[in-house]
Amino acid sequence: MVCIRCYKPPFLGSVVSSISDFSLLKQNSKSAMEAQEGTQQPQLILARSVFLLKHPDVADIEKVRLKDEVIASVKADDMAPFLETLVAQKVAELDQSVLESMRANNEKEVKKLDEK
Repeated sequence: MVCIRCYKPPFLGSVVSSISDFSLLKQNSKSAMEAQEGTQQPQLILARSVFLLKHPDVADIEKVRLKDEVIASVKADDMAPFLETLVAQKVAELDQSVLESMRANNEKEVKKLDEK
């Protein structure tokens, strides 16, 4: 586990010395992260977004945007178990119809794979 106070991002060149520097880290790394997002795997982007959603120092307006991104990604890939985890961690609200739809799509995919 990496401590945010000790983590030294390669694109910043300095150690984040306190939680109050988190906003500075976010501002300075935003453009670098946007440049890297095209090359990052979607799972890593999703994991980063979920981490930031749970972090207390992230602004509420930013959390709204992140939450929309996370939910859209979860829906696009039919990640029903991950949605259940997010609901249990109180990161997302439960939409039973969406969850049932994802489960149905997952079951269809499993049946398709079993037939092969």
